Amino acid sequence: MKFDTFTFRFFRGAFLETFPGYDKCLTGTAISSIMGIAPWENRVDLYERLINRTEKKALTWEMRRLGSYKSHIIRRFSSTSPSAVYYLNPMKLTKCPLYVCDIKTPNIGGIVDGFLVERRNGHLCAGYMVRTAGLSSARFWDKHPSHIYTAQSLFYMGLCGLSRWVISVMLFDKDKDGNETIPKTIRSFHMKFDQAVYDYIYREVSDFWHNNVEQEVYPTPYLSPEFNDMFDKYVETKTSFLREIKPFEDQ
Repeated sequence: MKFDTFTFRFFRGAFLETFPGYDKCLTGTAISSIMGIAPWENRVDLYERLINRTEKKALTWEMRRLGSYKSHIIRRFSSTSPSAVYYLNPMKLTKCPLYVCDIKTPNIGGIVDGFLVERRNGHLCAGYMVRTAGLSSARFWDKHPSHIYTAQSLFYMGLCGLSRWVISVMLFDKDKDGNETIPKTIRSFHMKFDQAVYDYIYREVSDFWHNNVEQEVYPTPYLSPEFNDMFDKYVETKTSFLREIKPFEDQ
């Protein structure tokens, strides 16, 4: 498979051998907090966490479930797609997940789940993200991907200099005890890059880091409503349902 450092010299961003840590940088998860999309954390909460050097929230059940199924989702998507998923560190520096960051500010970046590589020629064609969701979250993964992870993926797209991104989510059903532990389906969504929306997000993220975190100045708790309208339009026009597959080959 042709997937080496030559392919990656076209990236806008930079690669780091080690991940700085959630308490020392703005990752993709922080993007939704800064942009007012995340229900679990606002700008002030994020600022206080970074200033106090407190670790990101404890590992949740959802995060543990994702950890258990991530490799399976990647293999399942890759085996049914014309593009293979390459999800080890492409720079072959370490076996750790790939951290892509802003070339000017290494503290602004994120961990990328993988990249899609065309089987016929080995060329990099898109970035790739994997998530899981229960019944209560399924409505956010219908015709378009969840706003939270769309913002995160768009940010990664801009850092990498890519024009496409794919998000796969495994949806779960309840077992006999009422727990959402039964894999139901894997839905994948396609995203296209939008320079104007990315520039807006990057400006807000960069200002937050340099003007608030580095200067230790409390941020305003809310973002202008202008972004909500811009982002809603982006989701409607630049993202779409790609395909749906069974979670297991024998189904």
